Order: sequence, then structure tokens, then C-alpha cells
Amino acid sequence: MRRIFHSIVCLLILFSFSQVSFAETTNNSVKIPFIGVTTSNNVIVYRGADIEYTQTAVLSKDQEVYVIDIFKNQKNELWLRINSNTVTGWVKNEFIKEAQFKLTKMISTGNNVSVRKGAMTSYDKIDSLNLGQQVEAVDRFLNQNYEEWYRIKIGNQFGWVIGTYLAVDTSEESPSKDTPSEDSPSNNTPKTLYANENNTPVKRGALESYATSYVLQRNEKVEIIDEITNSLGELWYRVETQNGIYGWVYSKSLQPDLVPDVLEMNSIVYAKKDLAIRRGALSSYEAVANIKMGEQLTIIDYFVNQQKELWYRVKLNNNILGWVLSAEIQETAIPISDQVLYVNVETANLRSGATTSYKVVSTLTKNTAVKVIDQIINSNNELWYRVQVGDGTLGWILSTLLQNDPFTEKVFYVIENTSVYSGAATSYKKVSSLSKGKEVKVIDQFTHSNLETWYRVDLGNNLYGWVISSALSVEVAPIKKQMVIGTKSAELRRGADFGYQVTQKLPERSTVTVISEFFNVNGQKWMNVELSNGVRGWVPAWELYDSLNDRKYYYSSQNNVLRRGASTSYKENATVKSGDPLLYLNRNNDWINVENSNGIRGWILLNQVVEVVPNLLSGPSISQLSAAETLITWTKSKNIPITYSIQSDKSLKVNAANTLIDLPKGKIVGLSSIQTFKDYFVLKPDAGYSFTLRNYDNRFTLKISRVGIANKRILIDAGHGAHDAGASGPTKLKEKDVNLAVAKYLQSELQKLGAVVVLTRSTDVFLTLDERVQLSNGSNYDAFVSVHANSNYNTAARGTETYYNINSNFNGVKSMILATEVQKTLVNKLGTYDRGIKTADFYVIKNNEVPSILVELAFLSNPAEETLLRSETARKNAALGIAQGLKNYFDGGN
Repeated sequence: MRRIFHSIVCLLILFSFSQVSFAETTNNSVKIPFIGVTTSNNVIVYRGADIEYTQTAVLSKDQEVYVIDIFKNQKNELWLRINSNTVTGWVKNEFIKEAQFKLTKMISTGNNVSVRKGAMTSYDKIDSLNLGQQVEAVDRFLNQNYEEWYRIKIGNQFGWVIGTYLAVDTSEESPSKDTPSEDSPSNNTPKTLYANENNTPVKRGALESYATSYVLQRNEKVEIIDEITNSLGELWYRVETQNGIYGWVYSKSLQPDLVPDVLEMNSIVYAKKDLAIRRGALSSYEAVANIKMGEQLTIIDYFVNQQKELWYRVKLNNNILGWVLSAEIQETAIPISDQVLYVNVETANLRSGATTSYKVVSTLTKNTAVKVIDQIINSNNELWYRVQVGDGTLGWILSTLLQNDPFTEKVFYVIENTSVYSGAATSYKKVSSLSKGKEVKVIDQFTHSNLETWYRVDLGNNLYGWVISSALSVEVAPIKKQMVIGTKSAELRRGADFGYQVTQKLPERSTVTVISEFFNVNGQKWMNVELSNGVRGWVPAWELYDSLNDRKYYYSSQNNVLRRGASTSYKENATVKSGDPLLYLNRNNDWINVENSNGIRGWILLNQVVEVVPNLLSGPSISQLSAAETLITWTKSKNIPITYSIQSDKSLKVNAANTLIDLPKGKIVGLSSIQTFKDYFVLKPDAGYSFTLRNYDNRFTLKISRVGIANKRILIDAGHGAHDAGASGPTKLKEKDVNLAVAKYLQSELQKLGAVVVLTRSTDVFLTLDERVQLSNGSNYDAFVSVHANSNYNTAARGTETYYNINSNFNGVKSMILATEVQKTLVNKLGTYDRGIKTADFYVIKNNEVPSILVELAFLSNPAEETLLRSETARKNAALGIAQGLKNYFDGGN
């Protein structure tokens, strides 16, 4: 069962041009990569994602493969890119399914093998295994580096071990599904649990980031077979579903008892009697409101308390929230004839029948009293009341447009600094604060049983809260507060409205004294201010700030215009570019009034701006490096995280979430097209051209080059040097000398092919690892090759291997392709044992920004291979092999 995949040359493609994902096609959330298994015999592997490509292999049924890529071709067929030992290619989706893992006894094949918290070498080490130590593997995972890891139990804890150091223990059978083992969950965990809500995901691992393999519905039963506390401190259970699927579920999504049948969320219910709405789901909690029999409530949540009582969290018509016992409500309306209700909206239509399709017989204004004489629930499940107005008019009105008490809205003034709470008590969450002299609108009130009165206030911007009544007064309280002008176009007026005359301009950053506040008839807050020269007047509240740091900015999400009013029918007032900062002034429904950096004001739709500096690749500049090379450089608005993958047609899919890219103007030789999408863009080359990307903190570059090695810039790094001799063989052959000799031969061979070659060192000198990397990162090179010789305490160790880095190296995708090509030709020329390509965090490839590899020619510690590396013929052959691999890499359009 042990598998070591020596060569994975996948090109990560998560989406095709059609923007159809694997998840959309299969109704499953699939995370690439994963371990799959063939579903039938004679499964054909093709070189590309279409049956028109050459057949490269035939797989038998139940053969395991690594699924490392996904692609939907122009025929709308979904294909998977797979790797199985030495076979790499494309297979139709229907011939691969995810492999199921069973508990397996395994043994360690190495000494001091690290056991880690997660399935990557970057996780902390928690233990180690000795050679031959037996363990039980409970799960298996293929990480983003295409490494196969096993989750094992060691002692009383669980951890992860890379698969290259484990083998199946054939000395005894693995425990069967029905046999109890040490892997069972703790005694405190019930063996059977139930999903407590619909659409509960079953994950492939114990984190939300893992792919979903199954979805549970409320009350669906699972069997618990394992548990783990993950790196976030969350308890997860490994479960088996009723249809035999294994996976992980967050513990808070399961419970030991069946969930009671509850009413649907957002459904309308009615009070069976006069009752109290309570702060919590127990009758001992204090009341936050009292309602009458028949009053309408909206269900927003439910809870079963320790007394096994079902309580519902409800919202009243005045938006107060609280809890009510299920037995005290019902789904059908209770007759409330002869009750007097009041209109709770600015205008409400009284109709001749109980739907909005009936004729309007009268229009009622806010707080109009009506007498209920009948009611009906119509075919739309809406409750309508037949009412009589004071003038004798009869008609039908929707129940949600009425409330029990008249609506009061008064202007009050804050007479002492006070806090605003989410409910009518200090025990509620604090949502804001008010300073002395502020003017607020009171829209509701509530009196507790101890006669303490609280006011509900409108704070603007859809923010509401409760203030104790003793902090407010109808009398104006002088503010006498210093504030600063935070806008460029502020004006002082004679009154609190834009219809009043402007008396003077107010400079940005100037200080004024606020005397009082006032809400005008348009609902706008204005400030009566006094200038330093004693002049008084009025300015809108949005011109003033306690501190300039309080200013709120939005940023245009695209090239756009500011309009003179809050509608597209208004003329344009100014233009804005993507990312332009816009100072927020006020809002009108879906539009906001803003001021640009030049002090010009206007209106823009809220959905066309963002609240943070957007991700921008702007101002593309074009440089002609040579007749065969063009460089495009974009400026980044900030350090945007960017990755890329290579698609089957050699185009690059650049992943940059929510990033806007300015497209270069005019035709650029070698660049066929740039297609932009929400979270990525696709760069397509002309035939005979290839791309090289570089990602810096403040810029992003695209180099367009003709295919082939001619004129390509290559940096050759001879490892070690001077006092750092590296490894040495039994006859004292030094690694630094082998590395330098091969590097010089390689330079000569590459120059014969037309490449531009530079050596990090051409003599026996010492360079730090950082100096070597900086030579690469500070240049415009196309590839970096570091030459080394290997060593091991085991003198039988032999062979050639090539390393690349895909975690940290921005060009890790190309590094993997380069490593594959060089390893193949180098082994062929040297005649050494093929140890394959591998990922590693060696400094010179991890911190490199160009496609980079580190070659281990052979083992100096092996007497036979030391003799080989001493030979000038072998050194020249090594150079020829590496050069041929580089040529193949560039000839392939990389």
C-alpha cells in the first residue's frame, strides 16, 4: 500500500475559461489535490484534456492516483490531471473517485521520523518515530505540495507523518470496522450523535478549510469513531454516516438528542394571551416588553433550555428582540375585533380587498388610528385587517403596517454624557455613546416595573439604541465644544438649510466652536458654530470632526463619475479613477454624497465603492528589453497576494482576489489577450511566445519572450566556496570544487546554445546564501540553478535528485517544471540512480523570485559516486545534462 510518487509535474488549474468549477459540476466542494482511485479497468490516460491527445498509459480498476489538477475543455467535458508513479496525464472525471481510507497498521521506515501537528513540514514537531516502530494510521491526506501524509496515533495523541517514512505492517491484520481499538473516542463522547441543523458539512479533515465530502440534514444520525482538538482549539469528531461515508464534523454541529420540531425561521406567530417578552429563555429572566393577546411576532431563533422547554427568540413590530415560551404562541391569528391600532409607516394604502392588487380607497398617514372589525389570511399567507377610519371609511390594510401604540418621535437633547445600549437596561451591550449637547430623535420608550424609563433613539446610519431618560431633555443644552473642519469645500450659512445664503468659506483644518445642534425639516443635522473672530453661522454636521482621523473614506471600485444628485438622471460633476479616495459626507438610500481630493462633491452609488484601499494593478508601463523581449510593469496599490497556474494552452491564470487591473493600450507583440474576472485574470501568449511573471511588494511584472533558450538569462550558482568546503568524500574530494567545475562547464554549454549566463562565483570565494539570492532577485534572470553534491552517513546512499520550492517561491509552478526537465536529462547523461524531484525549503530556492532549482549531482559519501564526480568526463556530462534540461524547459514555452 505504500506509495512514493517521485515525479509530480502538475499545473494547478482551478477554473477553465468558462468559469465552471468542479464544485459547480458535481454539486460537491472538491479541494485539489486529493487521492483518487480508478472506477473501472482500461482507464486511458491522455497527454491532454481531450481524447484527441496521445494516449500515455492505461490504468486498471482500483488503481490509486494523485488527482493534482482539474480542467473543463471546450467540449464541456470535465477532466482530471493525475499522477501515478511514473504516469502523468489527463483522465475523464467519471473514471476517478475519491479513495476511502481504512484504519491501517503501519511501521516507521526511518529513525527519528518527525510527527507533526499538521500535514506539512511547517507544522510544529510533537514527537518522533524510531526505525520499525508500529503505529496505527487513522487517516490519509494529500497536501498542496502533493505530499502524501498519514494521521497516526502515538501514545495518547495524534499527529501527522509524511508517507515516505511509513510502510504497511504486514505482520498482523489491521483492526476491522467492528473491532474496538485504541482509536475509539473518549469514554465521555456518545457513540451516536445527531446533526443539529440542516446542511451540516462533513469535512475531509478537522478544519473548515478542508473540502466537504457529504452534507448532513437536521437529525441525521452519525457514528463517532474518533475525535481531535485541532490547531484552532476546536473539538472535531471523525464520523461514519448512515450511508458509509467517513469524515470530520465540528463538535458544535452535533448533539446527543434529536432536535425538536420547530417553526420555520422568519415565520409569523401570534400571542395566545397578554404576556411578557423576556431577555432570556427562562421565565425567571426580566421582561423587555409586554404584549397583548393577538399581537404579531416574527420567529428569528429557538432554544431548548435545561428544563427541556422550547423557547423562541422573536422580533416585535417595534424591532425589540426577546424570548417567548413556545406554548404561549400560535401560528394562526387571534381575532382582535374592536381593537384600535395605529399606522406605523409614513403613508399606508387602505384597499378595497385583502391584497395589493385591489383598488386604493384611501391613503393613511403615520399614527392614524383605525378600528379593527375583521381579519383574513390571504393566498399569499399575509394577515390583513378590515378597519374603519375616523371618518367612517372602511377598507383592508396589511397587518404589518399597524402597531398597538401610537408612534412618537421627538427631538431631545443630551444633558450629560451617557451610553447607548442595545436594550433598555445597562446590562445590555453598549453600542455607542452621546456627549452633552447632542441632539437625538426619540422614536420609542419603555418603562420597567420599577418605573425606570428608557428612550429608544435614532443615531443615524441605521443605528438605533436605548438611553436612560434622565440623560435626555427637551430643553437645548449648550455644547461649547471645539471641532475641526475636515472637508475642502465647507461653507458657513445663515441658517440650517442649503437654501440659506453662504456667508463665507471655511478652510480645511480650521477650528470652530459648536454652540448647538439642530435637525431641519429634511432630517439633516446642522451645527450652529462660532468662528475664532466671533462670527456665527450654520454648517452641516458632516463638515465637522472631533479629530481628522475620524474622517471616513470610500474608494472607487472602477473608473466612474460623480453626479450632481442621487440618481443616474443627474449630470456628471466629476470623473474618478479606480482606487480614488472619496471623503464620505452623507447618504440618500443607495447613493452617498462624497468629496474628492480636489474638493469637488457629488453622488455615487454605494455598490460602486469599497471601504478599504482596493487591490489595484495600475499604470502599466511597457519597456522593450530587446527585439525578442518586452516587459510590462504594473504599480500595486498595496502588497497584494498573487499566485498563478499554467493552463493547457500555456496561458497563465493569475489568482488575485478582488483585484482590478488596468489593461495596457494597443497591441503588444507576443501578448494575445488579457481576460479579467472577479478573482483572477488570464494572460494568453501568441504562438511562439512565453511569459515570465515577477511579484514584488510594490509592482508586478510580465516579461514576454520568444520561445527557446536563445537570449535567456540564466544564473548558475556553484554551492559553497572558500572556507565553506561543503561535503567531502572518502578520499577527501571537496564538494565546493566539484560544484565550481560543473558550473563552469555548464556556463560554456549554455553559451553555445545562445543563452546569457552569469556565475554567482567563478573562483574559490565565499558568498552568503542571502548574497546568492539577492544576485537573482535583483536581476531580470529567467532561471536560477544551484549546483551541489550530496552526502549521507549511509555510504550506500546513491543517485541524483533535484529540488524545487512551491510554498514560498512565487515561481514555484515553473520551478517544478524546470526540476522535472533537468532531473530527466541529468540522470540520463550521468547514468546515476534516479531519486526524483522533491520539494524543500533550501534558502536559495525558497527565497528566490525566479524559477529556481537545486541539483544534487550524486553522493560524495558513496565511494563509487565520489570516483564518478572526480572524473572530468562525468562533470562535463553533468553540465550537458543540465543544459539539455534547461533547453527542453525553454523550448516548451516556459
